[in-house]
Amino acid sequence: MSSELVADLKHAWNSLRYSVVEQSQLADTTLHGAIEKQLRELLEKCRAASLEIYKAQDRIVIRELSTEIADTIHALYGKYPSPIVERWTRQPRRVSFGNIVATDMLFVGRVKELAELDRAWDSSLINIVSLIAWGGVGKSVLVRHWLNRMKADNFRRADYVFAWSFYSGGPPVDEFYQRALTALGDRNPSAGEPMDKATRLANIIQSNRTLLILDGLEPLQHGPEEFEFGKIKDSSMRALIQDVASSNPGLCVVTSRLPLTDLESQNDSTIKSLILEKLDREAGVSLLVKIGVEGAFDDLISVYDSVAGHALSLALVGSYLRDHFANDVRRLDDAMRDIIPNEQPDQSPAYRIMQSHYKRLHEQEICLMFLLSLYDRPIKIEDLPKLLEKVTNDKLRSITDLSVRQISALLHQLNRWNLLTLEGVNSQIVNIHPLVKEFFREHEDWELELKETHKCLHYYFLDQAEEKPAETLNDLKPLYSAVIHGCEAGMGQHCIDTIFKPRIHNGIEKLSWHRFAAFSSDLAALSHYYQGVEWRKTIRELQTSGKTYVRDSAAYCLRALGRLTEAKKQLEASIISYKNEGLFENACVTSGELSEIHAALGSLRKALEHANNALDFAKKSKNNYQITSKICKLANVHHLMGDFTRADALFEEASIGSIEHVASPTGLFLYFDFLLDKAELLEWGVEPQQLCSDEKKFDSLNCKTLTSIVIQKVVTVFSDVSTSLLNAALFALAKARATALEAIYVSEQHLANAVTELEIAIDALRRSKQQQHIPKGLLSFARLLRSFDDWDRALKMLYEAKRISERGEMALYQIDIEIELGHIAISQAKKDEAKHHLKLAQNLLNQKRFGCRQWHLQRLSNVIEKFHDRRL
Repeated sequence: MSSELVADLKHAWNSLRYSVVEQSQLADTTLHGAIEKQLRELLEKCRAASLEIYKAQDRIVIRELSTEIADTIHALYGKYPSPIVERWTRQPRRVSFGNIVATDMLFVGRVKELAELDRAWDSSLINIVSLIAWGGVGKSVLVRHWLNRMKADNFRRADYVFAWSFYSGGPPVDEFYQRALTALGDRNPSAGEPMDKATRLANIIQSNRTLLILDGLEPLQHGPEEFEFGKIKDSSMRALIQDVASSNPGLCVVTSRLPLTDLESQNDSTIKSLILEKLDREAGVSLLVKIGVEGAFDDLISVYDSVAGHALSLALVGSYLRDHFANDVRRLDDAMRDIIPNEQPDQSPAYRIMQSHYKRLHEQEICLMFLLSLYDRPIKIEDLPKLLEKVTNDKLRSITDLSVRQISALLHQLNRWNLLTLEGVNSQIVNIHPLVKEFFREHEDWELELKETHKCLHYYFLDQAEEKPAETLNDLKPLYSAVIHGCEAGMGQHCIDTIFKPRIHNGIEKLSWHRFAAFSSDLAALSHYYQGVEWRKTIRELQTSGKTYVRDSAAYCLRALGRLTEAKKQLEASIISYKNEGLFENACVTSGELSEIHAALGSLRKALEHANNALDFAKKSKNNYQITSKICKLANVHHLMGDFTRADALFEEASIGSIEHVASPTGLFLYFDFLLDKAELLEWGVEPQQLCSDEKKFDSLNCKTLTSIVIQKVVTVFSDVSTSLLNAALFALAKARATALEAIYVSEQHLANAVTELEIAIDALRRSKQQQHIPKGLLSFARLLRSFDDWDRALKMLYEAKRISERGEMALYQIDIEIELGHIAISQAKKDEAKHHLKLAQNLLNQKRFGCRQWHLQRLSNVIEKFHDRRL
């Protein structure tokens, strides 16, 4: 049958080639399209016929035929140029496979899935494809094979190509952004914090036809046992994927064991989810033939059925039959009795087969597999001798003196059994499937050697780090790996004292945060201090001081990444420790941070409780600076709850309004926020006694007075806080907001200054690498632009603010955004849309009880009603 198939293919090709020659003088694009379609169909027939041709050993014939077709297609395109031709001839501007080696040696079948990926790339509607399947089904192999097909077609008019793998908890998000931004041509890939990098990366992807591959995303997702199952933990990565899913001229392909639940609320027509099932029977047989298993078709089907079509299991059992049962498929029953002992019927086929391989491996092969299973990413063969030099474990002595040549021989044998893969140029990169790693890492024979081996890896990575302070994020990478392995070796406290505090954080400078914004890298290392899920329990080996250091550091990183609920849990645990030890100043700071988090989440009662606790701890610590700061935080909560008179009295108690008094920068900014809110409410006709605790001030309260106080105070104290990027940005924002209110309510002559100052303030906030204050700047700018009917620019500001506030669960900003959108809608005579935004804002206000926004909602409601009366 196969010879007839080859003859039919040759006949079809000769007929088509004759047609091309006969019509070569006609520059007819319709004819070209028809010929191209026939060529493509013929090439697909060649690919689909691979199994039959393999059986007949006609590999050379099919390869020559496919090559001839491809050469003719390229020649034909030269005569008939068209937009379709570019996919074969135009090279992408940049191609980077990141940390993925695009080999697909064991790929078979998946015709339907490949066609779906092709259609998604060609479609102008689909922005993201998710390939979901459990381990060992073949997600990564499928994507790598499709990537190779795209490469053979010059990536089909892609502008950029970037691929990355997160498997085994590998390289953290920070490294992904660094490599991705570099590959996609960003001018300063290390600039900004993760959310800023995600925004820049999304902008590049959305402005170009980009193929983005994100392989093995599950380490970044909440697991099945967690409340937010499938959701991406890192807020910047979640934002990137949501942005790319909403707008993308190219395609993003994500593989994961878990569904991408973050995309469930987005437009289904732009998102394609493929659930990868087991291999079909024909593909399974083809895989066995590819491995080298021989036998009748029905016997090969029996092998397929024995592992239920699971790709990795099939590859393992195929190599087991080939090498341990004389390549005789008829001995399947003997092999399966060897593979599946009766006393272990509940184990997966892949585990059983690996256990059978394990029994037949030599000592050196087992030792090498165990050591590599602890290494969290692919490794070059040439680097293995340096790693082996650090091994002191007696059980691993058999491999410590091996030469590169001997190591390479062992690896090639393990590769033959599909326990690992050798990739890259000259097969010099060792990669191991996560399921195989889990098997060797958790094998009972090596339970006692785990800590000692992790200790060897700890010192191996520590030796790779420079002694001097890090100048780039890349310099910190070996230190992070040293911490991870040190924790697994039971050296957690040692890693805090000798690596985290003095080298990663560089003392109070907090190098990794303030210079590199390496929040996700810090968090990836800190996660190894915890047991279980959702950061619930620190490891037992730490001292009390070490536990609080880990919790506080994790809380800071979690908060910076927008994971406020998880940060809150860490701070609550730290407060208990600080109270028990009588460290009231630390408890004061932590309670203040908890108050801010609860306020951002809209839990104002909790925010008030923690603000009062923070003030009590500050008084016990007898630190006047902390007392003033915590009075201001308490005042801010009352302000948010709508109790302006109580807030005013507390700010008076802190003497925060005195021009001569220089309080904490945070306290001053909260006071400015309070004054500017009062200034706007007074312009709307709110009675002064509702906003002030002192009757003597009633007559002097007005917008001009309050904005002048803010501007004067900023100018007075700005030089004292300008050394901090964040403080300087916050003060610039306060002055800009004051100037904007003067432009809106006092005189239009302030408009130009207000625009300039707001642009400077927002830019300063971005450079400070903080996200929590940017929406306030964008909202102020939008309010100014809306007041002068520049609706398009205002909407642009609001949509950016909305993305940031939704990602960070910033409830007050979400209310403000809906109110502003309502005002813009009514200004454009879109009454129904305005009422919709009013309803959304009201629902949020009912849930979160931000009393300070009740007047804003009432004002929007009045504007809508007046519009209705005017229409009548």
